Amino acid sequence: MNIIFLEGQLAAMNKLKNKFLKNENLYKFDLDIHKIQDQLNNLTREIPPKELMHEMMKISWKDMG
Repeated sequence: MNIIFLEGQLAAMNKLKNKFLKNENLYKFDLDIHKIQDQLNNLTREIPPKELMHEMMKISWKDMG
């Protein structure tokens, strides 16, 4: 999985959850959202977006040189 894909999934799940607020199975959305957030945290190591981008750029430059 990549970060962009997971962010898209997370946005879609949150949108669906808000659309079905009166649904009795709403907790299932929360479970899926939590799983996606865990995957994102594993990929990003909970680094803020700006710092993560700099870190990825550093790694990219090292691989090129």
